[in-house]
Amino acid sequence: MQPQASQGWAMSLDVKRTYVVPDQTAQVARAIFPNGNPVMRLYDDLYRIVEDRDFADLFPARGRPGSRSRRSCSSWKGCTTPTWAERYELRASEFRLPKSQTGRRAWAVQTGVDGFTLLARATADGAPPVVRDAAALETLRRVWVQNFLVEHGPEGARVEWRTNDQVPPSGRYIGSPYDVEARYASKGATVWSGYKVHLTETCDEGTPNLITNVETTTAAVSDDATTSTIHAALAARGLLPKTHIADTGFVNAALFVDAQERYGVDLIGPTRGDRQWQAQAGAGFAARDFAIDFVQPRATCPAGKRSQSWTPALARGTTPVIKIKFAPSDCRACPLRPQCTRASTARRAITIRPEAQHEALRVGRAREQTADFAAEYARRAGVEGTIAQGVRSSRLRRTPYFGHAKTHVAHLMTAAAMNLARLLRWPADEPKARTRHSAFARLHQLGVWSRNEVVRIDLEPVWIFGPGLTDGLERCLPAQRLEVLGEVVGRHEGQHMRLQAL
Repeated sequence: MQPQASQGWAMSLDVKRTYVVPDQTAQVARAIFPNGNPVMRLYDDLYRIVEDRDFADLFPARGRPGSRSRRSCSSWKGCTTPTWAERYELRASEFRLPKSQTGRRAWAVQTGVDGFTLLARATADGAPPVVRDAAALETLRRVWVQNFLVEHGPEGARVEWRTNDQVPPSGRYIGSPYDVEARYASKGATVWSGYKVHLTETCDEGTPNLITNVETTTAAVSDDATTSTIHAALAARGLLPKTHIADTGFVNAALFVDAQERYGVDLIGPTRGDRQWQAQAGAGFAARDFAIDFVQPRATCPAGKRSQSWTPALARGTTPVIKIKFAPSDCRACPLRPQCTRASTARRAITIRPEAQHEALRVGRAREQTADFAAEYARRAGVEGTIAQGVRSSRLRRTPYFGHAKTHVAHLMTAAAMNLARLLRWPADEPKARTRHSAFARLHQLGVWSRNEVVRIDLEPVWIFGPGLTDGLERCLPAQRLEVLGEVVGRHEGQHMRLQAL
């Protein structure tokens, strides 16, 4: 192979005598592949027929000699043992693992011992440079440190499999040996190692919905950690919206304030509820029932007692909060105590956000109860359709690439293709897709109609002219509401029918 002259380098061929696979290498290869493989068969058939010198005239006489992959394979054989070929002949999977927890732990420990042995041999002073400098060796070292411990006792070193509380957090834990940037995550019943993609699109009436921003993060990054990043990216391109409708995972008190103060964006989304028992029961006094005075500063409880202490603090070491406590003497004698606290000390304490966040959260929760919020938030359903379109048309949840950068480029290309498809459909006056309801869901609405009422329902033509329509409708209706379903009164009115309930 000789590149263009402008590249300034050339590769020569170092002609040597015919290479012969060492006996130990052949033994390991046959143990791993008892039936052989294409490479082994190719070598067996051609190694005596084809030699390097047969291709010498295809290479320049001067230049750096090309390396041979077979030399690398020979270098690695000195770091392995024949027993490994048998032990790791088949790829590890849930199906092949031991069934008992004891057996699985023993299997994991043995794997850990073998891995540390390989690391020691590959990094020894006498190890070939091609092995010692391999990038995969550093990946192996990091994965083994994250998953195994080496404990030194009177009997010598002992390898132990780390427990869940001993492994690094998911943000640093390598989720795949094939991609060191991929991270582990779970959401409900879904578990995966890789990345997340966050799509932002327009949702104005009268214009096509176009994707304006694509954020790719590792799977371990929380959704609310990307909201400010999305706003910054939109601001850099002059695409900031006046209103940003987001899912619960993308909003919190701090983000409400940040979006408005830094970007002038009205962030809308359902807030997380108060999980304290007083709020959950609905019969106790939650933090929202206390009057907060940030000027004094102090809080007043529903019984009219004022707080004893007001202490700024950090929740989980990062989130600014204010811890408010009331006097034990006031709480102990209060007739409302059962509705307020279950603490053995009979002292009520509440935790609130700083003033701007506290007010933003109060306003946000109040807005959630209005019909205007429900109508506005319903527009967000379109982005769920966008994600579904990306999954079905472009395999958005699968990536053929390794690494964050390449995966992000794939997401960008998918978004560009979807935008192009939408722009091409818009001049043809193709309407935006609406939320679909199954035929059975539409038929179920008949169950709420009273008897002896002439009703009108929307049905697709396939249902209008389909056989057994009357029997099908009768099965969908509650028996106690309708005894007999009448005949079809109007056969066809566009896509409408008239049904008479007797």
